[in-house]
Amino acid sequence: LDNGESYRLFSRYEVSTHNIEGDFWLILDNEVYDMSSYDHPGGFQVLKPFAGGIEDAMQAFVDQDHSKIARA
Repeated sequence: LDNGESYRLFSRYEVSTHNIEGDFWLILDNEVYDMSSYDHPGGFQVLKPFAGGIEDAMQAFVDQDHSKIARA
C-alpha cells in the first residue's frame, strides 16, 4: 500500500484460537481485530458470541446503532 501500512492475512483457524476473555479476536467486516485489552461498556458477554471469529460481527455492530465515536 502507498500509505506504508501493512496487512497480514489470518486463517479462520488462527482467529478461532483467540476466543476467551483476555485473548479475544473478532472479525468485523472481514477484518480481524484484537479486542483482548478492550473494555466494552456492556462487558465481555456482549462480544462473546463473536469470540474467535465464529461469525463476522459487522451486522450486529450496525444493528446496535453505535455512536459516531464507536464507528470511527
